[in-house]
Amino acid sequence: MTNSTIHIDPSASVASTVRLRVADDSTLHIGPDCIIADGVEIEIAEGGIVQIGRGVCVGPNALLRGHGDIQINEHAVIDAGVVIDTREFVRTAIDAAASTAPVLRPIRIGPGARIGANAVVRAGVTIGANAVVPPCTFVEQDFSADMKIPTRPIGRHTALQAESPPRRFLFGFCRWHETARHFVTLANTLRAANIDSRLYGTPLTLSRLGCLRKEQAIAREDLSDLESVLDDWRPDVIFLWSGATQMDGRIIDAADRRGIECRFAELGWFPQSKTIHFDTEGTNARSSIRRLDLDRMDVDPRLNDWLTSRRHSLSEPPPDVKNYIFVPLQDIRDANITLGSPYASMDAFVTALAERFPNETFVVRPHPNFSDVPLTAHPKVQVRRDRSIHPWLQHADAVVGINSTALLEALVYAKPTHAVGVGLSTNLDVLFDAASVDALDIHREISIERMDRIHRLLSELVFVRQAWTKDLHYLDRLPGIYGLGDLLTSNASQGRATPTHDSALPARS
Repeated sequence: MTNSTIHIDPSASVASTVRLRVADDSTLHIGPDCIIADGVEIEIAEGGIVQIGRGVCVGPNALLRGHGDIQINEHAVIDAGVVIDTREFVRTAIDAAASTAPVLRPIRIGPGARIGANAVVRAGVTIGANAVVPPCTFVEQDFSADMKIPTRPIGRHTALQAESPPRRFLFGFCRWHETARHFVTLANTLRAANIDSRLYGTPLTLSRLGCLRKEQAIAREDLSDLESVLDDWRPDVIFLWSGATQMDGRIIDAADRRGIECRFAELGWFPQSKTIHFDTEGTNARSSIRRLDLDRMDVDPRLNDWLTSRRHSLSEPPPDVKNYIFVPLQDIRDANITLGSPYASMDAFVTALAERFPNETFVVRPHPNFSDVPLTAHPKVQVRRDRSIHPWLQHADAVVGINSTALLEALVYAKPTHAVGVGLSTNLDVLFDAASVDALDIHREISIERMDRIHRLLSELVFVRQAWTKDLHYLDRLPGIYGLGDLLTSNASQGRATPTHDSALPARS
């Protein structure tokens, strides 16, 4: 008996939590550019073979039982929770219900196919090239190439029907793979809803998205042929990340002339690294959140428990500074910041604070992505890069910032929070707003009325506006995502709905 053979291409991304159980005389081959996500389990009995081709994506917590051979061809997508089992149990005695013996039959998944979340693929099944298996499907028969079937109700949710003519969503212009990876996840999930999705972006960025199929990519170095791209492909909806740059503005204008609706995406707030939100008008200073009528909104009954849990989980000992005002700085290179900031640099902002309030102690923390920001020294200003942002927020007397997610985090700790410039919640009477530092007054208390409004805003942000990025993997969860779900009903995006923009919003940079 020889040892098992495991070959994982160096370019493949295999999460540290992946569990491999490969018996003697068995073979596991993971090809180039594959992505094997957290919690995946690959189990291969003696003599079994599992071959995973180039660019295949296997979603979180999928289970591959390759006792009788599994072949997954290039650029196929196996969504979260899928079970692929090559064992078929056959009764060997009529009067012995528990007496079963497995018969092993191979499973073949064709190139570009997609297996929807939580589907089960039985032994002996072949799924053809580019076929789409809906989520939660029990697959007992072969799927022919390019086959798509309508989905059925799943528990409390009704999955999306795929009987209408294919619709088209365009994602981009993508320049950073860190954010584009969320778009490609969503695009792949939407295939099961008969929505043809393409990513529009730079060749370098698109080449770094392992789950992106070749036919999904519209690779361009710039927007020189934007008009022809939109005219030739004619998407129903365009998704833009942030929507604040000049390039985004060009796409928005071109889309508007053609009656194509635009939606905007950004990372969420709590926690920012694992959440996402969508908006019909823009993000940050151009978000529809700025126009919420908080007086008409209720507080979700889960909010108090959420606040208690979040404060407890992030609690840290106090820093070595007392009676200070905390100033979380932003990365001024971010267009979302320059859009609403009255200051050209963070140094100008800090200097204005030091001169306006010479007797206050300020603790300034540079943004992690711009930690080497040059700052002029001031007697009562401490620049601190140690510890996380949370102990500084928790123990501050007050917080002052520019259009910062940290300002929303400060509200979680019920801190008097001041915003300079235009941001997500300007004019909602939640933060203490000021057009510039010269118009700023420092508050150290929050009234009962303002705290009530803070709770209403936090309730909206946490329980309505943001979603977990992992939910983008699940077709049946998409209808519940604000700013996205309304597009996924029948004919929802036929004809552009023109949003009412606030004339006081700053122009795009």
